[in-house]
Amino acid sequence: MTAGASAAETGVRHGRELIEFAEAVAGGDDARLARARAALLAAIGPAAVVDAAGVVSFFSGIVRVADATGAPLDARIYEDHLKRRYLEG
Repeated sequence: MTAGASAAETGVRHGRELIEFAEAVAGGDDARLARARAALLAAIGPAAVVDAAGVVSFFSGIVRVADATGAPLDARIYEDHLKRRYLEG
């Protein structure tokens, strides 16, 4: 999700927790998501967790719209998609 950048490299406050939360949502591992949500809650509080979940949901929706319209993916995103879909289940 970060194109290889670490949380420290993003310069975003609480970046590590935000990145882990976003990746956990995308990954589909319920236990990982529960841990990421708890860590994010401890770092930023409940109102900000709701905001973060809204952002993740929005991006997920945009991706679905793009997929439905047949929008072309760049090579890196397409490769990530194939890897997640077919290799990781």
